[in-house]
Amino acid sequence: KSKVSKGGKVVVPPGYLFLEGSLVMQNESIAPQEKEGGLSVVREKVTGAVYLFKKDELAKAIAAASVPSFNNLSVKIPNIENLTFTLEELPTGNPAETRAIRFTLNGDANIVWLYDATKLKGALVGKQKDDLLSILSSFPTIEKADLVIRPFWSGKFPDSMKKIIIKEGPLVNKALTE
Repeated sequence: KSKVSKGGKVVVPPGYLFLEGSLVMQNESIAPQEKEGGLSVVREKVTGAVYLFKKDELAKAIAAASVPSFNNLSVKIPNIENLTFTLEELPTGNPAETRAIRFTLNGDANIVWLYDATKLKGALVGKQKDDLLSILSSFPTIEKADLVIRPFWSGKFPDSMKKIIIKEGPLVNKALTE
């Protein structure tokens, strides 16, 4: 298995994820063929499959399983590659033809709810700064926002989306208490 898996590279299409441990191989010995001079040719047939996951669908599934109040909004898990994949049972038959697998993922996953920054900028253009809370209510994935308007005496957002800058803060790990 190690020689075969080291020789080939897993090509992962964009938007998909390969997790260590999701490579499954089955060996089948083929009857030796006798050759001249008392020699034999010994062969092995190796069938393998690599289970790839769509990153966004896996992130949603993890969020749904981990957060009791998950609202099915778009999420990402920036450190998803660091999760440990364990196949619960080896597939029977040809692993490349398997349609469902049982597996577990272990590790710390930072779930980040996504938002459309362009849509947010569009909603802020030309609005009064006092309207921020009502505007943010249309973006349920934004938990907190700090507002800085320059010059400080201006009471409204710029009239151009290009002049609105959104900076995302660091992720904050919160215990799941819901």
